[in-house]
Amino acid sequence: MSRIRRKWRPTLALVIGGTLAAVLLAQMAGLLVVKFLWGYMRYRYAALLVGAGVLLITVVLGWLLWRLIVRPVQKLSEESKAFAAGEVERFSPQSRYGTRELQELGQSVLDMADSLHNRQETVRSYTSHVTHELKSPLTALIGAAELLEAEGLSGEQRAQLLGTVRQSADRMQDLLEGLRQMAKAREPLGQGESRLDQVLADLTGDYPALKMQVTGGEVSLPIPSEGLAVILRQMLGNAVSHGADRVWLEATPEALVISDNGSGISAGNRKRLFEPFFTTRREDGGTGMGLAIVRSLLGVRGAGIAVLDSEKGAAFRIEF
Repeated sequence: MSRIRRKWRPTLALVIGGTLAAVLLAQMAGLLVVKFLWGYMRYRYAALLVGAGVLLITVVLGWLLWRLIVRPVQKLSEESKAFAAGEVERFSPQSRYGTRELQELGQSVLDMADSLHNRQETVRSYTSHVTHELKSPLTALIGAAELLEAEGLSGEQRAQLLGTVRQSADRMQDLLEGLRQMAKAREPLGQGESRLDQVLADLTGDYPALKMQVTGGEVSLPIPSEGLAVILRQMLGNAVSHGADRVWLEATPEALVISDNGSGISAGNRKRLFEPFFTTRREDGGTGMGLAIVRSLLGVRGAGIAVLDSEKGAAFRIEF
């Protein structure tokens, strides 16, 4: 996610207030200077001299307002129009934002552009993956249906074909359910905090054979309980499906580390681990959506997940 370089910038109130004060002081100073110069030159020349000074001050103030306010707003407007027209995929931070409020506005625009870009890429990627993944069960389903129309099938053959139909239909249903969960994970969760021990209390019953060792369960994590529950359910289910019977969870205010003693992750699979529909358990009905759902849910909140090196089992670090 693009971040604006943090540095001191004046507030909008300071810029506007300073400009108004400078205009008022320039007028008052002009009257005093005219009165002072009147004793040394004609009034007309004194007024012209003071007028030139006031004009110079006005030009300087106008240039400052243009540099601090007008130009950053124009740049944001131009980039927003270009983004809406599809001419650029994402924004780049400007070199100048003028005031603190415009810096915050600029960061909000950058975050919005990144979010829209990520959602666009997600839709494009998911469409491609869904088309590919649904092709196999759909082909099997059509083939089985055509064979069922043939005459002279034995009872055993008909039962096998019906099993193929059911298996293909279940596979398609699982893929579509995974896609629905992925779309739901992209929805904003709102603000809120949750504790690891409180959320785990509602999940332990779903994994009776899994022993959990929790550190920092009382720490408040910057994510609502429903979001943390989705993450933990996916991570714990993934650990069980890979043969784990023990899971270690360590929470701090900034991160959550989850490790298990399962079969682990091969070096060749680490790069593709978070891709939608990538799974090493396709024969067992795995859809490959669990970790992709976790990454999508975290990505909406500006958080992330990474694989850690582990001598045994798998280990993940979630940073909020």
